[in-house]
Amino acid sequence: MAHDYPTLPAELERQVFELTALSRPVCIPRLMRVALRVKQWVEPLLYRTLIFNKVLIDGFPRCTMEIFTQITQTKVHDDRSKNTASWTPLAALPRLTHLSLGWWKSPQVLQTILTKSKPLRALVLLCPWEVPNYYDNPQKPFVAAGLDEDVRFVMMRNFDDDGEDWQQHALLGTDHWARVDEYISRRLSGEVDPRECRFPPW
Repeated sequence: MAHDYPTLPAELERQVFELTALSRPVCIPRLMRVALRVKQWVEPLLYRTLIFNKVLIDGFPRCTMEIFTQITQTKVHDDRSKNTASWTPLAALPRLTHLSLGWWKSPQVLQTILTKSKPLRALVLLCPWEVPNYYDNPQKPFVAAGLDEDVRFVMMRNFDDDGEDWQQHALLGTDHWARVDEYISRRLSGEVDPRECRFPPW
């Protein structure tokens, strides 16, 4: 005897699976095995967080896979490319909300990213531990360029284990981005000087 099981509209079904995937990213590989349509919905969510280590940002335009359009947070270490045009593809990612960069980026590169990336909520410049007083002088390049006037720009001391930090974000939603978001909110509210871009202030 055939049974007519109730079915959900495709839009609602997709929303259920995407919410499940976002709330428990560790379950995404199992969800991908449910059905082909479910795999197509949730697989891009598996690649929201990527770490680029020792890669040339000039090669980024060649990375045209669909998964890159789903990235919301990324950390890029590349001290060699100072050509602002080479960073435009990264700034054009449609869902990129959080970006952290290694030290010695030019103010022009940072300004290009802030200007061109519409969804960006936080741009973090990771600073070496050995230069805690680098920004005591207001004539230093980033402050002099007015980057501290954009609350999205944050200077943060680098952390030792970024792999663990990113896994905590992907799996638990708690990482340095959560702390940066909170700090930006305090700057916006006036609880902290809006132009104090160092986090935590040192």
